Amino acid sequence: MIVCRLRGRRVIVDDPGWASTLRNRGFTGRNIGEALSLNLPTALYLLRRQKVEIYYGKGKVSEDDINEKLNPEEKKNALAYAFLRERGIRPVWKGNGLALPNTRTFIFHPWERIDFSMLGKGNGRIVVVDGKGEGLIYAVEKVKLPGYRNAIDFLAEGKGGDQDGTVGMGKGEYRAGSGFKYGCELRVYRGKSRHAKYLVSSGTSESVYDIIARVRIARSVRKTYIQAVPSAKGGSFKFLAIRWIKL
Repeated sequence: MIVCRLRGRRVIVDDPGWASTLRNRGFTGRNIGEALSLNLPTALYLLRRQKVEIYYGKGKVSEDDINEKLNPEEKKNALAYAFLRERGIRPVWKGNGLALPNTRTFIFHPWERIDFSMLGKGNGRIVVVDGKGEGLIYAVEKVKLPGYRNAIDFLAEGKGGDQDGTVGMGKGEYRAGSGFKYGCELRVYRGKSRHAKYLVSSGTSESVYDIIARVRIARSVRKTYIQAVPSAKGGSFKFLAIRWIKL
């Protein structure tokens, strides 16, 4: 059992051997000489799995003691951290935030809302974790619709009812119809295909529950869900393909 000590909002592993073992297993933190300083969510994960004992003075620190020190954002990150580690993924800490290795990562509870304007260029991962530690991971990728010219006209085609509209785009012609029965704004066909390739909804902010439902529906009918994010100035959209990642 690895013995640690609580110091403020950090947990210190003084023994150089144990500190090295934890580093090798992906439990990184701040190096203090040969000692290792862990943040509270990492320490809580190790404590719950009986990998460490934590002391404050002569008293043993419990899971509840650590949990009471966490703010809401840290509690969410602690749940996401445990979810990922249990599935063989070694997330990394960047400041107070949690990320998948070499990937822009955004952590949400299912009852929160996603502000898509904060995703920047768009490419990255979304991790959703509930209060029980169950989670989902989604890949987010900025995509282009070949031949696309006018986002406003394109998105407007499918909003008037069930009749398909046709948007002439040369070699990249698309047909946009109502996505009502899929819980989205549009279903989008490529060329003369009888089967829609995309399900599309537009908006800067969406509830996580809605995104989960739309992506699941799209996947169940072999389509890709796209979030069309309007620009701040209007007149253009950024298209983000969102796909569930099977672990």
